[in-house]
Amino acid sequence: MLNAGLDRELCVNDTIHLSSSVSPANALYTYTWAPVSNLSSSSIPDPVFDGVATTNLQLIVSDPIGCSDTDFVLMTVNPSKFLIVDGDRSICPRDSAYLNVIGGVNYLWQPTLYLNDSTSSNITVFPVATTTYTVYGVNTKGCLDSANANVVVYPEAVIDAGENHTIFPGESAQLYADGNCSFFSWFPPNGLSATNIKNPIATPSVTTRYFITAQTESGCETLDSVDVIVSPESLLDLPNAFSPGSGTSINDELRIIVRGMVSLNSFKIFNRWGQEIFSTNDINKGWNGQYKGVPQPLGTYVYLLDGVSSTGKRFYKQGNVSLIR
Repeated sequence: MLNAGLDRELCVNDTIHLSSSVSPANALYTYTWAPVSNLSSSSIPDPVFDGVATTNLQLIVSDPIGCSDTDFVLMTVNPSKFLIVDGDRSICPRDSAYLNVIGGVNYLWQPTLYLNDSTSSNITVFPVATTTYTVYGVNTKGCLDSANANVVVYPEAVIDAGENHTIFPGESAQLYADGNCSFFSWFPPNGLSATNIKNPIATPSVTTRYFITAQTESGCETLDSVDVIVSPESLLDLPNAFSPGSGTSINDELRIIVRGMVSLNSFKIFNRWGQEIFSTNDINKGWNGQYKGVPQPLGTYVYLLDGVSSTGKRFYKQGNVSLIR
């Protein structure tokens, strides 16, 4: 009587030692297993099976006079790929993501850093850099499997709205947000030339703090702010020295420094003998250091400024200015 053994189950990459028996026992029996693939030997009573697919093995045992018997044993091979992770993730710095796995009964996630529960089927991860999480699982058959989920951490959004601006009546401030962002939203919109660009022009009527919310191409968001301080009154002033003919565009002429809205009544220059050598009521016109086409000598000159702001404030200034050559 031939018995090829009990039907067996195994996982892919596992092996099973078969064990057949024949009654009555006889050392002269000939053993023939089929199919022969995935067997350590097809001619012994107890070969090792390492197949990757379910196989119905046939065993034929013959005695020396040609009598034979046949039996079958079913090798059920359970698949090793049974875990399903629900996909990769992309997050911004300091955000978190949820990962879920199905197919097993017990799990272990690696690495265990920056996650809330390394043995759950549903976990929360919050890595500080791009990380590949591997989950190892066991199913009801005792088979082992692993699967990966890649969590990409995008670069952090960076935005800098710059230094605060001070403007005077009638002036504007050029705002500029520097950083790695591509999408912008300024608030409040009052006094802005646009709210969805990085460099709007601000002309607020009162001191205003502007907030900018910016996003990168990946959707990461950041926030910054800048103050535009509106001076209630205009400013009128004059440098204390200039150097006509020096070849620089800054000091070639003695020009009024004006911030805001001012009407000029008069701007006069006198030499040290009290002679008026320059006069204008054009606030944009400066003295080139000459009188009747003749360059004046270096020295100290007296100026008089007379103007009025848009609010009615009177500017009357006098002082000395040095001509340097």
